[in-house]
Amino acid sequence: TAPGLNILAAWTGEVTASPVLGQAVEFNIISGTSMSCPHVAGIAALLKSAHWDWSPAMIRSALMTTATTTDNTGQKISDTYTGKVSNPTAFGAGHINPNAALDPGLAYDISTQNYVDFICGLNYTGRDLDTYTTFFGETCTPGNSRPIDLNYPSFSVVFNSTFDTRPFTLKTSRTLTNVGPLDSTHTYTLISIATPAFLTVSVTPTVLTFDALHRKLSYSVTFTFSATNTNFISFGSLTWSDGVHNVTSPISFLVTK
Repeated sequence: TAPGLNILAAWTGEVTASPVLGQAVEFNIISGTSMSCPHVAGIAALLKSAHWDWSPAMIRSALMTTATTTDNTGQKISDTYTGKVSNPTAFGAGHINPNAALDPGLAYDISTQNYVDFICGLNYTGRDLDTYTTFFGETCTPGNSRPIDLNYPSFSVVFNSTFDTRPFTLKTSRTLTNVGPLDSTHTYTLISIATPAFLTVSVTPTVLTFDALHRKLSYSVTFTFSATNTNFISFGSLTWSDGVHNVTSPISFLVTK
């Protein structure tokens, strides 16, 4: 998420900003996603100018993994409509932090094949693949075509309480790319896993050592769920850190009937 409340923004002279005054102005105070989106787009352009070799997925990763979930008073981001603490269904990965995004340390990149496998995991047909891909003849990777396996900076775990047995276990993996300094080895340690009480998350390995720029290392995550509740959503996160960079991935866990 990004600033979107009472933003001073450009305004077309073809439409009056105030029906009462009926006069054309060059600027207006506007709120909504139409205001937060340009903030994110501008910061994405800033990152691309600073890191011309980054893919769109790496730029998105930098924005997500460095976002904050606290406000400028240090408190959890609240929902101004309800006054209660908000959650990722409202703010996504968190509030955008441009300076941190310029130097995220690590990034989740996504290959063309990874996107193809994601589409395959949604049970799209070969004809659908041809629609979404540049080259005809793309094929799915056998045994690796689940939506959760997309190398995305967050995790979305869905459990169907009617059909899935308990304890429900789901395993996936992610690959991180080193985009930090060139001249030294960087070791990232899994410093925190925040989860609801009914969910167990295990990560292997818990230490990743990168010895070169753009070096890629993978880790696996296993989610285990054993509660009897149905129809609810809960959230958590996991964070890798080298003492300077904190690379955080949100986790959403949805239980349906």
